[in-house]
Amino acid sequence: MNKSKFDTYLDESKFKEAVIMLKEELTKAEMMDPGEDHTWGPASDFLGYSILKKDGHEAFAMYWEEILKFFSENLEPVWGHLHKGHIYMRLGFAKFGSELTEARKYLEIGNTEDVMTLKKYHEDLETGLPLEEAMAKSPNHIVLIVMDILENGCFSNNNEKLQFFKGMVPIRWDVIWGPKEEDRDVVLKAVRDLTPFSEQERVLKVYNDLDAVYSLKLLAATRNLTGKLLEMMLFNILYYKHGIKNINGRDIMKADLEDLTSEAVGSCIFPSEEIRTTCIMVNVLLNRLLRVEDQVVRNKLIPRVERAITIGLKILLDRALIQWAEKDIKRYI
Repeated sequence: MNKSKFDTYLDESKFKEAVIMLKEELTKAEMMDPGEDHTWGPASDFLGYSILKKDGHEAFAMYWEEILKFFSENLEPVWGHLHKGHIYMRLGFAKFGSELTEARKYLEIGNTEDVMTLKKYHEDLETGLPLEEAMAKSPNHIVLIVMDILENGCFSNNNEKLQFFKGMVPIRWDVIWGPKEEDRDVVLKAVRDLTPFSEQERVLKVYNDLDAVYSLKLLAATRNLTGKLLEMMLFNILYYKHGIKNINGRDIMKADLEDLTSEAVGSCIFPSEEIRTTCIMVNVLLNRLLRVEDQVVRNKLIPRVERAITIGLKILLDRALIQWAEKDIKRYI
């Protein structure tokens, strides 16, 4: 693919031309192999999220519907069955903002595609792969579990639920199953920029401790310290920057992560919908994951899924803090 030409189309919002170019490359199958997601997934995602940013959720959904149709009607008659789990997952995301039942349908189809492809791959290698293990490696399966956790009793009404899931669409979920850590120095700078000088030593100690346990793959400690870091960041921003001393008539000093997140949402302190949604998601998932007695959650969390979600939350929080610091022009005095 002529990357500079493709990038120019995106920069100039010439999405129709970019889609045509993507289809041509998939048809030629020289630089892109329709049977290997990693060869075409990044370019198709980059195009899809550019469409989302410029034209909104409906256009994003229409784009992925067009890609699905192209695979089914143009490529598969030539290639035979092609793995479309990535496409179904993006269609699931696209429906988060309007119809959760439809979103779940696409994710379940994508999970079936993922499992079928993984099992065939291991059969070709003559190595057995139990169904449970195949599902644990399915990105769609992981997203379905996250969806189950978030849907179960976290919202007061359906509109609130839809608004939250709509906010999840632009969040790049790839970190959940393919961790791409943010640069440590960049995260540290963001943490410093968002923290008053008097509190920086305490907050940076928590971040360094989090970084250490994350490197050692200590999941429970990573979850605990991810929650602690978010709690301290929200407290400092609410207390020092916005002057909020009480939450629901109680001293803010006694507030926990759930209280602070709720107050942050109510006080509209988040500089973007994506940052707001990320912080809510981290709070909800950590609260559910840390409650061992929540048997519904524990039954779903086989080790690989638990690890994916734990690592993903840490990286998503790092990313949100970087974005927050970049958008936040009102620094501490």
